[in-house]
Amino acid sequence: KVVVGVALIVCVGAISLFIVYQGLANLQTNLRELAEREEPVVQAAYEMEINLVELVARVLRYMDSRDPAEIQRIADDRREFEQFHAQYLRLSDSPRSRGLAARVKQLYDEFVTIADAMIANRDAESDRFALVMRNIETIDELLDDQLENRVDRTGTGALEKLVDSIDLEADIGEVGIWLANYRRTRREEDRNRIWRNVEEFKAQAATLRRNPYLTVAERRIVASVTAIFRDTVQAIQEVLAFDAQIVQHGRRFEELSKQLDDLLDDEIQVLAIEGLDQPIVDADTAVRGVARRAGVLLPLFLLSACAVAGLLILSLTRSVTRLMAGTEAVRRGDLSARILVKGRDELADLAGHFNQMVEQLEATTVSKAVLEASDTQLRATNEALKQQIADRERAEAAQRALRAELQRNAMLARMGSLVAGVAHEARNPLFGISSTVDAIEARLLRLGSQTIYADHLTVLRREIARLNALTRDLLEYGKPSGLEPSMTQIEDVLERAMHACRELAVQAGVTMSHRVAADVDTVTLDSARMVQVFQNLLENAIHHSPQGATVSVVVSRVDEDHRAWVRCEVLDRGPGIGAEDLPHIFEPFFSRRARGTGLGLSIVETIVDQHGGRTIARNDPRGGAILTVQLPLNGSSSPGS
Repeated sequence: KVVVGVALIVCVGAISLFIVYQGLANLQTNLRELAEREEPVVQAAYEMEINLVELVARVLRYMDSRDPAEIQRIADDRREFEQFHAQYLRLSDSPRSRGLAARVKQLYDEFVTIADAMIANRDAESDRFALVMRNIETIDELLDDQLENRVDRTGTGALEKLVDSIDLEADIGEVGIWLANYRRTRREEDRNRIWRNVEEFKAQAATLRRNPYLTVAERRIVASVTAIFRDTVQAIQEVLAFDAQIVQHGRRFEELSKQLDDLLDDEIQVLAIEGLDQPIVDADTAVRGVARRAGVLLPLFLLSACAVAGLLILSLTRSVTRLMAGTEAVRRGDLSARILVKGRDELADLAGHFNQMVEQLEATTVSKAVLEASDTQLRATNEALKQQIADRERAEAAQRALRAELQRNAMLARMGSLVAGVAHEARNPLFGISSTVDAIEARLLRLGSQTIYADHLTVLRREIARLNALTRDLLEYGKPSGLEPSMTQIEDVLERAMHACRELAVQAGVTMSHRVAADVDTVTLDSARMVQVFQNLLENAIHHSPQGATVSVVVSRVDEDHRAWVRCEVLDRGPGIGAEDLPHIFEPFFSRRARGTGLGLSIVETIVDQHGGRTIARNDPRGGAILTVQLPLNGSSSPGS
């Protein structure tokens, strides 16, 4: 019955599908023409305009920023424009479209040439401007650090030399200022001011050269300044010439981009859209034909399927109902239930097998309740044993950690007392040595021999300062753990620490910045000790940062271990911390720096521990190291806990 019914449905469906297939074949032909030729033409027309707009924008952005990444993006846009232009030319099927493609190619070649010239002139102009700025800085250093420092303030003509030197500094500084303004505004007034300041510098330099009180060394410095200034004037002329070429090319660049945009908008895209109309009309006709055929065949197919399905359901429902009644009786536990077997089809065979299965099940069934009770008891016993083992392991781990922490604290306490005593005893001899060096220097000054031993005195003072810093760190490390907590703004503590490190940062050529999250308010802490913490962290970051880098401090609020914390992260851009050094970074006297004491980070960890906080060291995936201090927020813990 099932085979006959399915065969009938398949025949009706096959006939319907064959008729619909013929209509779909016509539709496919029209759509293929639309997809393979007309739509790619339209796409190429629009993509050329998009790439042109992006190319113009990227060239202008490079002219402003000189970002090297823009050069690669410009090359990508040019390659895509040329690909889509080649696609448009390949698919063009009329003399008009091919003529428009040739016109686009002509304008585009000139456009690219002008763009390359603008970029080259901008690079050359920026390089010459950088040379001007370097020369101005060199002149300023010669006048300030060499000429003015050599002038004997008590000698004859000293005032005139200083005034002339300062006037030269002012004139050369104004040259740089007005050149920078002209690059930004291109006003003729700024250009005139450049050359007015150049003439003023020349006149002032001539006045200084005529000064009869100049020494031989001072005259050499003035000659060096004059030579560098001549090179600077030549570089300024080149900057202005390159800038004029950029302006000229920029006008032509704008004209060509507008011509290309108008050509793509008003002619090429309009022509491409006109070519889409006929394939769309043909495809619409084919779609309507398929819809008409489907409207007749689908209802016929559905009626045939419903009729066959109804006959099958009516024939099979009775046998299935008897099988369901038997299975329901067995589900309720009645193993004596049997199904009445009628007929000789597959369902009758199924009913016979079902009866045999129930008979075997009835003979071999055991008590289900006994098995379930035994399984439940076994599971409960197993879970209890697992819980006891886990509790014992946690207790042993906690005991080992507590024992290790107590041993470490005892060792650090003994070490702190020892180093504090040693540092205290060393301060008096260091004071005596420093006083002796002062007396020697005063004696040499009276004898007029100070310059002979100046280098030796400098070395002595530097080493004395280093020993004083070491004793100060030792005393800080061995200081008792008493705190004076108070409600303090964390930003005030950071600013005091950064102020203390400002001179070191200037010497290293490093800048410092900090950012405090809005949800971080006051914190209970000993402000003086925490200033020492952040000062040590900032000094460590400055020592390991390259010149021109930025040391950042980021303060935020975090929730960990069901508590609220203030997280302070000090980030540098140095070489980072070696994997073998990370476990020892906070240990006393551990340092990879040649002149480091190895106590700075140990002091940080000691003070933070006294506040109930944490110290963490790790490497930044982007480069450099991150030293983190976490302090409990008010209400989460208290200092010294």
